[in-house]
Amino acid sequence: MAEQLILHYFPPSPNNIKVAIGLSYKELPHEVRLIHREDRSGLVEISGQPLSPVLEDGGRAVFDSSAILRYLDANFDGPRLFAEDRDSLKEIEAWELHSKAVIGPPLGKAFGVLFSGGEDDARVREAAAEMTEASAELEKRLEGRDWLVGDSMTAADIFNACFLGFSCFPENVAHSNKIWPWFYERFRLGEGRPRCREWVSRVFAHLP
Repeated sequence: MAEQLILHYFPPSPNNIKVAIGLSYKELPHEVRLIHREDRSGLVEISGQPLSPVLEDGGRAVFDSSAILRYLDANFDGPRLFAEDRDSLKEIEAWELHSKAVIGPPLGKAFGVLFSGGEDDARVREAAAEMTEASAELEKRLEGRDWLVGDSMTAADIFNACFLGFSCFPENVAHSNKIWPWFYERFRLGEGRPRCREWVSRVFAHLP
């Protein structure tokens, strides 16, 4: 069934990156179809809504990055993105909420500047300072461990690193599309987050 997978993908988007990393981590063969930001009509036709990513599996369409990662875990072999035991699953879901409520807003502010013309450097610096502060709990959690939950990468890591990564891209991926260099030059994680930087690099090592 894996050979039927098609990922409709907008590469600079962190939500799209989550699914690309999840597919790579589980070693699931798939076709990538790039999306143009200005024309989402194809996504609407496939899934009934305009947001990416969208995963097609035969005649089935799944949208929303969190839903797609859960779909992959429920239907395909490979390393687990979520957990079989209740306590670990609750931990992963708590970190999922953390990514949306704590790590996501500073990145959203920076994207707002970019899409409005990208000239408000003071607001971007403010957003970067907020991201540095927001990453404090991650830095603390990563003391003495490689991953947020358990002994291997899970969805908890993917959810958070794909947002935080915009402030500390590994150099080998920072210039791989037109948008990421803007963040790499302006939206930088502050000092005192060595464990976060190393962890982001571990997660992004699975980006195709």
